[in-house]
Amino acid sequence: MSVKMTIADLRIRLQDISSAIAQQKEILRALEQDKSDVQRELNGNFDPMAQLPLEISSDIFMHCLPETPGLDPATAPIFFLNICHAWSNIALATPALWSAIYMKSPRTETFEQRFMTWIQRASGLPISLALRGSLDQHVQASVKQHTHRLHHLELYINSDDDLKHIAAAAFPHLKTLKIEGPFYRRGQRNPDTYISILCAAPSLVECEFIKMYYLPAFHGTQPKRLTHASLQHLRLAKPHWKHHSETVESAQILRYLTLPALQTLILPLFDRVPARAFLSFLEHSSPPLQSLCMNPDGPGTFATISPNPLHFLDVVLAPDPGFLPNLRSLTILSKSGPHFPYGDLISLLVARRASHHAQPLQAFHLDFKDGIIRAPHADVLSALRQLVDDGMIIRVGPEERNLI
Repeated sequence: MSVKMTIADLRIRLQDISSAIAQQKEILRALEQDKSDVQRELNGNFDPMAQLPLEISSDIFMHCLPETPGLDPATAPIFFLNICHAWSNIALATPALWSAIYMKSPRTETFEQRFMTWIQRASGLPISLALRGSLDQHVQASVKQHTHRLHHLELYINSDDDLKHIAAAAFPHLKTLKIEGPFYRRGQRNPDTYISILCAAPSLVECEFIKMYYLPAFHGTQPKRLTHASLQHLRLAKPHWKHHSETVESAQILRYLTLPALQTLILPLFDRVPARAFLSFLEHSSPPLQSLCMNPDGPGTFATISPNPLHFLDVVLAPDPGFLPNLRSLTILSKSGPHFPYGDLISLLVARRASHHAQPLQAFHLDFKDGIIRAPHADVLSALRQLVDDGMIIRVGPEERNLI
């Protein structure tokens, strides 16, 4: 006759069964992992990639990289680690696969470990880093440990504080920099922040400031002027924003910069920066400027540069060897399409084209943003087309419709 188990005995028996089930599940997981490993090894033996020299397989892998490599396991280079041991070994033996990383909304609790692992796989190669989202102190601390290896940096920031902390770091080898501010403004940004970033990157060649605003409230504390000897390409974009009915512009930073190596300058049109201030920047920089684009991303008018648009062009296009002698491309956006003084413009273009003291202008683009698309008079078209026949690239009107 069976002895009836007590409640205590039943509980002990239940624990024993649960423990046995857990052990069997662990054994099953181990077997599943062994099966997966063996399958990967088997696949590797039949994989032609594993038979190629490392240089060739690495090159193939490099061509599989997305434009912004990141932590997505479904895209390269992480994807290569999950195919088979052969592919994983190739990926880990190719530092160039890990020399660029894009991280969106980096999470504090995992960022440091993931970032360090990625950097280590890149061996000693220069790093390209793109971060989007909040950059808390832990993320900033991890990045600052490796600023000496950064050659390309993109930051999509959510707050001014993030930018201030990043600007406090040193980037001795940084070549390209892109910083984009938040879509909606929060607080005020001191122009010193711009200057600090540029000062911290003495080797910088290309720089983009997008949605980076300067508020006139800071006029009382003028930042120190900075001469940056390496910067060749500068782009200021999406600068137009209203603050208490006052227009602010990212181009205000030009008041404090001297850029003697500048070759390309892409600017908004100025509502608050007068023409004389911009021309003063060009004069004291004396850059070998080859391309000048004045094309706002928001509302603006060419006429706000000066009472007469041609007063500005007269200086920029003057065939004077001492002022922008290397300028080859000029793009301007205007709001005065139907009444634009084409006759004066043609005279300036012809004079610059014929100058023996300055590089001939190779391309000129004039666009209108007031919704009025009206072809110039026949004599104007004839004169502009003559310049085109002489080799100049001219576009009048929007991208999709050249009036010439």
